[in-house]
Amino acid sequence: MEYFLRYYYYGSGGNNNRVAELESFVMDECKSGKIKKLDDGLKYFDQLILERPLPSIITFYHVLSSLSKIRCYSDVIMLYKKMNLLGVKPDISTFNILINCCCKLVQVNHGFCLLGDIIKRGHQPNVITFTTLINGLCVQEKIDLRSRTGKVDLALHLKNKMVNWKCSPDVVSYGLIIDTLCKGGLVDQALVLFSEMLRDSNDIPNIVAYNSLINGLSNSGRLDEAKSFLGEMANRGIFADVKTYNSIIHGHCLHGQWKETRRYFDQMMDGGISQGCCRLMQW
Repeated sequence: MEYFLRYYYYGSGGNNNRVAELESFVMDECKSGKIKKLDDGLKYFDQLILERPLPSIITFYHVLSSLSKIRCYSDVIMLYKKMNLLGVKPDISTFNILINCCCKLVQVNHGFCLLGDIIKRGHQPNVITFTTLINGLCVQEKIDLRSRTGKVDLALHLKNKMVNWKCSPDVVSYGLIIDTLCKGGLVDQALVLFSEMLRDSNDIPNIVAYNSLINGLSNSGRLDEAKSFLGEMANRGIFADVKTYNSIIHGHCLHGQWKETRRYFDQMMDGGISQGCCRLMQW
């Protein structure tokens, strides 16, 4: 950085050329993962806001994205406020990062305020916007032990509203809600949502959705249904992993079905998924 700045100040041409070179350098640094700590990002940000004309939002986006990846969520929001004061207008990608930071800080309400700001500024929220908010609601649901379905109901409502913005929920959006419903013991609702995903989505269910259902069904003693989904996975060419087997083995252990427990344990070991033995050892 220091070498570049010496060249930047003393070896570059006009103002616009200098800013373009700085932007290119900063974006390359961000894309190559060289922002390892907060000070790295602040150093670039502070240099960017000194420039006239101000660099593009794309460059600021890369800095904020890099800081978000190293979990400097509060700092990203602080830097956004500075950008606002300087008149740098965020695009939808920048807003999505900010919403993600709010959700990671368990401040989903602030994320919804940013959604309002997106709409107010005339931007079109996209599937990433909605999926990020759905994830935030589902995480909050798992943290908030006082309310069983409050936040997941909001997540379902938000999923249903996506169509108003010409967005369709994807396998990630569905998977987040299915997992939250299963962990809350609402397996039947999760099964309904899974059927809706198969009917309405162009995406093929992934192992995350199947593992959530298999875990929920196994914990509820509905082992035949869980094994049916295991077979469905195989038919779709989706290979069971350690989480899949852990759920099936744990469910059979809970109900004293040791023969079936052994069968799935052996199947898991034969498949080279040896990490799963930890479940069996607990029982």
